[in-house]
Amino acid sequence: MPVQFCFSWLISLSVTKEGHLRLLPSLFEPTDSLAIGDSDYWGNEMAYCMDWPIWIRNYWLALNWGMRNPAYGFADMAGFDLQNYTDYKLIGNPNIDVGWAGATIGSMLKTLTNGDGKKYFEYRKVWRWNSNYVCYIQLGWSLSNLEAGRKHLCVYIRPFVKG
Repeated sequence: MPVQFCFSWLISLSVTKEGHLRLLPSLFEPTDSLAIGDSDYWGNEMAYCMDWPIWIRNYWLALNWGMRNPAYGFADMAGFDLQNYTDYKLIGNPNIDVGWAGATIGSMLKTLTNGDGKKYFEYRKVWRWNSNYVCYIQLGWSLSNLEAGRKHLCVYIRPFVKG
């Protein structure tokens, strides 16, 4: 995780015009999107740079997308397989999120004990810092879907979400 956070500016230099990372930096590319994010991200958080020359725009998008979740490259490795969990607890609003429909302000903490006895958590917080933007933080493992399967490590820090 610290590798992406400290070297995101360097890793992002390897982005192609198609939005992928080359060679070794490709380890830090998300498994569910391009290294430059997706259309929701471009429209909601990065619309101001979409008219820039492609090489500058893609570098900036990759840099900010990588900083959004510096766990990329380690998210799957640090994840776990959810199975037969117990002691599930939810504190706060489970609908805390940001997206194309806007932002739900508040905080939430989920905890559980997995079938192997290890404890996991997910913490989310969204707050408005001006009339147009919110800040979104998600730490821990993605426990939004409690069906059995792989749960990835999340370290989302998104300070400029339209909301």
